[in-house]
Amino acid sequence: SPLPASAGGWQLDGSGVATVAAPAAGTCRVVDSLRAAAAASPDSNFHVPGIQRLSLASLPKAADGTIALDMQVTGRPAGRVMLASIDDRATSDADRVVSGDLQEAGIDVSAIPFEAKPARYLLVLVAAPSTLPAATAQGAGGGMASACGNRACQLTSGWIEVR
Repeated sequence: SPLPASAGGWQLDGSGVATVAAPAAGTCRVVDSLRAAAAASPDSNFHVPGIQRLSLASLPKAADGTIALDMQVTGRPAGRVMLASIDDRATSDADRVVSGDLQEAGIDVSAIPFEAKPARYLLVLVAAPSTLPAATAQGAGGGMASACGNRACQLTSGWIEVR
């Protein structure tokens, strides 16, 4: 029979031996705030994989030394998309969150630039009819809850671990 995907509250990796570390408290604070501000009925068409594990050595590098990560987004709604990249291994709040409107930044979700280093990111996408304020290490940007009122926004998230 196949190995279980979880045991005792821990998600298991493919070997069934190593555990996936629990998210940092700062990561939980940010994502909980984003989920509360962008509360909506789940859109089963708008999603990203729950977790992607990637090898740093196999990822293409840009001329500036960054790597491009593909979020593998499907079913993206019309309108604007705000990305919050939460570095789960950040040692300070100042380094924990990078966020902004993807269209304003000219970033494609299939090639999001990241520093070339082993890391674990929780990437949160919030689709909205208008530009949303960026998230911070304290959580959702001011005004996000009102902009997402009446279930106007859709949220999806997934982990990307670069080893």
